[in-house]
Amino acid sequence: LTLNNGVIYLTDKDGFKTVKSFTTGRSFVLAEYKTDGKAYDLSYLDNKLYLADHRNGVRIIDVSNPTDSGSFSVINTVDTSYAESVVGYGSKLLIADGEGGIVLGNITYAEDGSQQIEIEDSIDLPGITKSLVVYNNKAYIAAREEGMHILDLDTKKIDTLFTGGSVQEIAVNKELIVIADGAKGL
Repeated sequence: LTLNNGVIYLTDKDGFKTVKSFTTGRSFVLAEYKTDGKAYDLSYLDNKLYLADHRNGVRIIDVSNPTDSGSFSVINTVDTSYAESVVGYGSKLLIADGEGGIVLGNITYAEDGSQQIEIEDSIDLPGITKSLVVYNNKAYIAAREEGMHILDLDTKKIDTLFTGGSVQEIAVNKELIVIADGAKGL
């Protein structure tokens, strides 16, 4: 789920939807895009959606016209094992790749102007990387039974917090980290 200029982009396992929301609590679907994978997560950056499409990797989709699904075009695909979560920040892309750990990529442009991702690094991590969030140049990575990994994006140093549960999701806001830890709760 992400929000940009009053348009909500959300995954629904079969693809994604663009939804217009109003302050009255009413909303309506503007457009839908179906994939042949399992759409788990997305990130919006500069009129592009980076869609974590599980076994189909990460799809880069032009959504400059969010009301017309016919104009959505897959610009490029980043091959990964099991793309579960994706975060775009600056000119970088970070992918939680299930059993494949974390994939770091640079967003670049080909000679024809199309956007592509150049893989910078792949980092093996214990556990199955489920989701991630980037805050203050650190990636907070949910790795189920292996806890939460904290990756310094400058030094590539990794710290791990074992929770004794199964870390599924993480939210970070200033000095507060909230961990959805399976049966252990928050």
